[in-house]
Amino acid sequence: EIINRKQRMASIARKLRRESKTVGFVPTMGALHGGHVALVKEARRMSDIVIASIFVNPAQFGANEDFELYPRDLTADAAMLAEYEVDYVFAPDTEEIYGPDFSTHVYVEGLSETLEGASRPGHFRGVATVVTILLKIIPEPRKETDYLVIGTLATFASLAMLFVVLITTVFKDSSALFLKRKKD
Repeated sequence: EIINRKQRMASIARKLRRESKTVGFVPTMGALHGGHVALVKEARRMSDIVIASIFVNPAQFGANEDFELYPRDLTADAAMLAEYEVDYVFAPDTEEIYGPDFSTHVYVEGLSETLEGASRPGHFRGVATVVTILLKIIPEPRKETDYLVIGTLATFASLAMLFVVLITTVFKDSSALFLKRKKD
């Protein structure tokens, strides 16, 4: 099932929690590849329900970057996710995620100026912000083992490192597996 509204996705996630389902969440920007497939397979292995998001996040692209050229093929991505038994695909548009009056951002001091952030000002702020929003839509667990997050974001290997940092501060279950895409 493809879901475009965050209220609907949040409602489904709450229902799954009430049913004591373990949820594996794989956030992506689409343009799926083998790294995403590996994450989905691991989420399927570890979880009752798998949710993948597809959201090309404008907040992590700079002024002279390729946001408009980033590949978008929801039909092909959803078909690939269906092959690997993803239960829900959360594919909101920009307005659904940020809304008209959005003004709050997450800034990870230290990380935002290093790695890719050094050459792409605002990049990690955009990543940290959207990850925070996605994790609020899919509610926090009642206990550590109720919720597994398998993380990769976009096509940048360094983004997964940020995701791991954010998630491991919330989820301390040592059985959770975080994978990072290898550069092609």
